[in-house]
Amino acid sequence: MNNMQEVFLRYIRVLCHDILNHLQVISGLSQLQKTERIRAYVHEVSDQIKEIGRLARIGHPGLAAGVFGFLQWLSRFGIPYRLQVAEAGTVRAPRDDGLAAVLARGLDVLGRQLALLEGVDKPVRIAVEVDDGAYRVRITLPGDEEKTVGATRNCASCFDAAPAGSVQVANEDGATVLLVTLPVTADAVRRDVEE
Repeated sequence: MNNMQEVFLRYIRVLCHDILNHLQVISGLSQLQKTERIRAYVHEVSDQIKEIGRLARIGHPGLAAGVFGFLQWLSRFGIPYRLQVAEAGTVRAPRDDGLAAVLARGLDVLGRQLALLEGVDKPVRIAVEVDDGAYRVRITLPGDEEKTVGATRNCASCFDAAPAGSVQVANEDGATVLLVTLPVTADAVRRDVEE
């Protein structure tokens, strides 16, 4: 198990402990008859739990851990985001688990450079889906195109030595898009960078 998977599993354990703490907070607010504060608190906590549920739908712990690590970088820099995950269904995990580790490394490289998005009011959009026998992770970064293209190319370079998969960096409607495809079966590495 790689480091990101361990972090993800540790987070799930902590989340279970946090749920008990949340119940205690709600109980305390209830005793103080702070009903509006209880509603706001429950809404905040349920949003956190829904996010973990969306990550769990990815269907592969390594891929979920990589995306989770990227979301942590977004949160650290205070960058808004929208996460969309399609149900994995019966699709198998990538044949080579090393691909999930490469994705996690690439997203970590990208995450470390996200300070360039501080102050941008548009959210980063992350979509994870499974189709045609492959996992596809699509990240759309708003903001200064020159800076975001450079950051996504740094992420894409992590895939240069990957045994399979493809990475594309493109510009769509003034935003930089990173599309990573991890096939269920091994294919030759293909890396396309469009200007």
